[in-house]
Formats: sequence, C-alpha cells, structure tokens
Amino acid sequence: VEFDIHRNILSSANVCSIRIYNLNQDTRNQIRKDQFDQTDFRVVTFSAGYGDNLSLAFKGNISMAWSVREGVDFVTTIECFDGGYDFINSQSSVSFPADTPQQVVVESLVSDLKNLDKGAIGEIDGSIPKGNTYDGPTADLLVDVTGGQTGSSFFVDNMKANCIGPNECIEGDIILINAASGLLGTPVIENQYINFDMLFEPGVAIGQLVKLESLTADI
Repeated sequence: VEFDIHRNILSSANVCSIRIYNLNQDTRNQIRKDQFDQTDFRVVTFSAGYGDNLSLAFKGNISMAWSVREGVDFVTTIECFDGGYDFINSQSSVSFPADTPQQVVVESLVSDLKNLDKGAIGEIDGSIPKGNTYDGPTADLLVDVTGGQTGSSFFVDNMKANCIGPNECIEGDIILINAASGLLGTPVIENQYINFDMLFEPGVAIGQLVKLESLTADI
C-alpha cells in the first residue's frame, strides 16, 4: 500500500489517495467507483502504524476508484475526501429570531451534515442582532458564520465536524515531539507557524496540543 494524506483545519475537505497493489479481480471490481456517480456513498477507513499499534490516519468518503495494470502489477487507486459528500450535497434552510446565540446557530447547522459526526464544538460567543434565515450549502454557511462572525474555525477531520476558537484545541493526550520521538531536522518558524518534519506518526490529531522540543531551534 502507498498513501498520501493531507489533513488540516481549513474549511475545505481533507484529501487522501491510496494505491493498493495486486488485489484480486473480484475485489478490484467491488472497489471501483465512478466519480460522476454522486448517489454511491461509500466510506473508507485507513489505519496505519507500526506492528499491531495502528491509529486512524484517515476516514472519509470515496470520490472515485479504479484499477490499472502497471507492468506486472495491478494497481488500485482510491481517491477520497473527508466529508466531501456533505460539502457538496448538504443543504440547510433554517430561521432564527433576534438575539439567538451564535452557539445555537452553529449547533443547528452542524446537525444538517447528515453523514458526519459532531466533533469538538467550542465556546462560541455572541448572538445574532436581528432575525435571520440561513439558506444554502451547509458547509458554506458554517464557514460564513464561524470565520466571518465568531472568529472560530469550522473544519472536518475524520468525518467529524468541528468548530473551535483560536485559543481552543481538541482534547486528548499531549504528544511530545523531539529527536527521540521522531523529529527530523530543525523546526522553522514562519510568522505564526512552525514547520517541521518527523517520522510517520498517525496518532497526531488535527487541532490537538503538541509539545515540541528542539536542541537546534529557538522555539
């Protein structure tokens, strides 16, 4: 198996590409999916790690899948989007009176993402000053309500809809990242971001706290 996974806290679907070698023909035929068939909703769960210690690296829906022969190998490619089906298909049409808390608005819109679980929803301050109707693609409405009005961040990770503020994080064990645990090279600070490479660690969750130690960088 080869894989390429991109996960982030941006308001767009995370992506994953998986290449599997030499499945039998029946399995290849079962996996195949036409990218234009939007009625065929299928979920892929991909776990990885070392030995029997496997962690969930990606969960999302298959957008398309096909198999081709490359030399002596049959290669099956699966392209996936995390929450992509709901980004495209989920719709909302709800109305709220004046002074409705923004928290209520966000919770209601998240519930319209029918194929996603509710993830971490932080403390969302404020209320709408006047009655308002929210009508349109649910993901677009959530992006507008959170990023545009509350300062929070709406994102989907492993088929869970999350909305956390700039000073909030996903609960979980704090992972220590240093040379002993897989840090490679020197971390680079760019404005408000720290970029670094490390050995494969699928247990890291998007939006969680980590502790980074480096002997070669002033962080």
